[in-house]
Amino acid sequence: MKVFHGSDTAVGVVASAANKNVFTANHFSHHNLTTLKTMYTRILPFVFVIFASFNLFANDVDWRCEPADVGLESDVLSNIDTIVQRSLDNKKIPGCVVCIGRNGRAAFVRSYGYRKPVDANGAAVLMTDDTLFDMASLTKCIATTISVMILVDARQVNIDAPVRDYLTEFDTPEKNMITVRQLLTHTAGFVPDNNIVDYNDGIATAWKRLLDLKPINKPGTRYTYSDVSFQVLGQLVERVSGQDINEFSRKNIFEPLGMNDTGFLPNAELSKRAAPTMLDRPAGKVHDPRSFLTDGVAGHAGLFSTAKDITIFADMLAG
Repeated sequence: MKVFHGSDTAVGVVASAANKNVFTANHFSHHNLTTLKTMYTRILPFVFVIFASFNLFANDVDWRCEPADVGLESDVLSNIDTIVQRSLDNKKIPGCVVCIGRNGRAAFVRSYGYRKPVDANGAAVLMTDDTLFDMASLTKCIATTISVMILVDARQVNIDAPVRDYLTEFDTPEKNMITVRQLLTHTAGFVPDNNIVDYNDGIATAWKRLLDLKPINKPGTRYTYSDVSFQVLGQLVERVSGQDINEFSRKNIFEPLGMNDTGFLPNAELSKRAAPTMLDRPAGKVHDPRSFLTDGVAGHAGLFSTAKDITIFADMLAG
């Protein structure tokens, strides 16, 4: 899968005057857009929605079209049915939503299988195009990375500055040279995940233990995919902006972009459309255990979204 990039002009969200708390569209700097795209080669290797020069800020009437309308071939797209059905037959997935578009419109939007193989009444619930999904580690790039880069563009964060400038817990001999960029690129030297028992004594203690962690590798010398780094980034966003990653991303990314079904902690109405993440956990509750134990809000996991909203996000990246 590939995200196709158009021009180097960012659209949608991501900018601010340094002295304001209002982030407006179409001002994300060329330098920071280039930096962001470089980050995404590390943190967004797989995307389930394909877009080329998308512009999905139109109304619902305009956002879908026939494949031929945008130069795509229906017979080629029909192969997707076979591929997905094979995964369904082999019990690899219970269901999914696939969305493919080009030139500002979605030419292929299709739901397959079941949102819930069995509901509370013992009946299956079919997948629908508007199903809400736990985005898992895509939280890192959809919410956290963009939030950090908004602060970078607002000159409230320097991507190459030491993290200690924003989190005093990093002012230690082992961590004082770790940079924001290293957190973003999984080169800060942290373990993939800290011990789950660190979360047994409440949220405040869990965050203290996380921020007190020491790197296991020399920062900047090795790539190790790390939830810890993005949990730290979520805390950095909160310290700098005064808003947790839930509130900051909602106000500065999802609402401006019109991603109306995207966010942490989906409400009861949205949760009715959510695909369950575990058999013994209510729909709309995050699967990731560390995010769950911090009330569903963290920089590494906890975001929920729909296929349509992710198309809007992909368009913002495509430019």
